[in-house]
Amino acid sequence: MRGKKSISVPFIIFCILILSITVYAETTMQTIQVLFNYVNLQVNGKNVQADNILYNGTTYAPVRAVAEMLGKEVKWDETTKTISINDKANESITINSSTGKQLELHTFYAINSYEQFKTLLKNKSIQNINSISFGWSRMEYDEQNNKVFLNMTTSNENDFYVPYGFNEPLNFAKQYNISTQLNVYADKNIGSILEHKDSAIKQIIDSITGKEVYGENITFDGVVIDFEGLGEKDSQKFIMFLKNLKEELVKKNKKLYVTVPPKTWNNAYDYREIGHIADKVILMAHDYDDKDLESTYLVDEIVYTPLTPISKVRQALLDITDEENGVAQKDKILLQINFGSAQWKVKEGKLYSSEINKDDNVIYPDRPTYEMIYSRIKEELNKGRTIDEIINFDDNSKNPYIRYYNDLEGTDNIIWYEDSRSVIEKINLAKEFKIGGISLWRLGNIPDYYNPGNQEFYLDIWQQIQKNIAE
Repeated sequence: MRGKKSISVPFIIFCILILSITVYAETTMQTIQVLFNYVNLQVNGKNVQADNILYNGTTYAPVRAVAEMLGKEVKWDETTKTISINDKANESITINSSTGKQLELHTFYAINSYEQFKTLLKNKSIQNINSISFGWSRMEYDEQNNKVFLNMTTSNENDFYVPYGFNEPLNFAKQYNISTQLNVYADKNIGSILEHKDSAIKQIIDSITGKEVYGENITFDGVVIDFEGLGEKDSQKFIMFLKNLKEELVKKNKKLYVTVPPKTWNNAYDYREIGHIADKVILMAHDYDDKDLESTYLVDEIVYTPLTPISKVRQALLDITDEENGVAQKDKILLQINFGSAQWKVKEGKLYSSEINKDDNVIYPDRPTYEMIYSRIKEELNKGRTIDEIINFDDNSKNPYIRYYNDLEGTDNIIWYEDSRSVIEKINLAKEFKIGGISLWRLGNIPDYYNPGNQEFYLDIWQQIQKNIAE
């Protein structure tokens, strides 16, 4: 017990039936004593750990924990000290527990993920995650010695390494029954790596079954093969590598996830075969924006480079769920969402940059963080602009962008990014195609900002993901 206090809150009386759960909301106001302990709930097959409410010897489940798990919007009014739920009093909500489910939620833990991970632990929203893949390794080919090496250190300028204190997030994930995978990344010399598949497989198995790192053993529930840039000539070698790896993983009771790009990017990944072998297939349908533009590019209205045009994401899903060539079991598919950005500067009708690549005469976009985007929106509001003047939503691509003028540079600025509306569009596509769930790249970069005052910034993305993954 950590303390107690008296507050006035509404509470819910629940009626539970066999095979279905019927919830009747009856709002009353009582002054009750809240004891900060924990109660374990199971809502629609999902485990929830929340602070309980003890009143006259009876333990009640808190409104927010249950209502949000049922996909309801819960708001707290500080002025009136009341909670509102977007259902009328006495409205009946029925969920069939034999068919009801929600999309699986997978995330990556990699570069700078620790702080957000701690936040999710603190507010207990980590319990909404089903699996986490840790980006702590890179498969490399040593040309001089003609061998492959699974690099889990900072050598060779490797960003995907095992950090000190690695067991803390792993242990917390296991405490919440979250599946853990080691992400094995490679984007160079894929063909050479596949030529040494036996060595690569052995190193992968060793690295997820108790390898000693910093004097401690490291273990995972499975592995993610994230080999990017596969050539068509190596397509079948990749399939054989996955088959052999799967055989070894099965012996250790470990799982296999595989990432794949959209077919419009790379046709070397055999969706059908990969789907037969893997436990999960992560579709990386993002980063469709132009990575550079010619410095002579003339700007009419805006620089049109949405990150995830909804038509292209839809096409990627059509390809991977194709009845003949796609993944046969659609519930294996996870649609990945990436939180990128692209900022273009315009001066006198032309693209502007202080760092033009003189060799190829192109301009690259800036990549502001979401903290910077959030701060910019607030700054523009403080200048007297309205939210509708700052934030735009392109209905064609279903992507947002902001526009503002930089007085110091004399430039018009356009920033394309993701917000809660664009993310919900993709979640709805996942539901429409009846795939298994979504994947997020990555913890540490998932926007989770509350709207100041009555202004809607649409950057409460983490909150909206949790509410919208329920079917």
